[in-house]
Amino acid sequence: MDKYAALTAQGRGAYLDALTNIGWFSLPHNDRAKTEEHITGIDDSNYFFYVLAHITRDAEGFDNGREYKELFEEIAALSSVKIVSADFEYHNEGFGIDELTGTVVTENRTYECPLEELMGWLDSDFVDWFVNQEVLAGENIEGRFFTLPATDQMAQYSFMPQEMYDKAIAAGILPDDPEYFMRDFE
Repeated sequence: MDKYAALTAQGRGAYLDALTNIGWFSLPHNDRAKTEEHITGIDDSNYFFYVLAHITRDAEGFDNGREYKELFEEIAALSSVKIVSADFEYHNEGFGIDELTGTVVTENRTYECPLEELMGWLDSDFVDWFVNQEVLAGENIEGRFFTLPATDQMAQYSFMPQEMYDKAIAAGILPDDPEYFMRDFE
């Protein structure tokens, strides 16, 4: 039995205690009362990690610049990126021939976002590369957005410092495999 399965099998209380032990509730955007309320509504302990999601989006339907702009604005609000302007344009010239171009201007810098072959789905590079490696690193923001394990076509992200993420993996709060729930389909 892996660490995540072992912890979640112990129930909600053990999971909340593990969050407390790694300092989860010391982060400004993690409210214990809301987390307790959320976890109470989760019937299957396999999905306790849902309480870690700060952003949840349907990954399908990202076939326009507006969706990317709204997601970026939500990300910026959570991570305290000071946006001056953010514009994204999506161009589709046929099946598999599409691209996203974007420009984000912050109080400190300008960032360019070129992504290709999106197929109308949220491209993981938007968060993993553009947001985390370009914008957050460029703005000297400690936290990063971590993709939570996929259970369907929803994209879920949790914002925390790398050290907190490592503690969550070590404590079994998160599965150590991003494809944790997809293993049964291989």
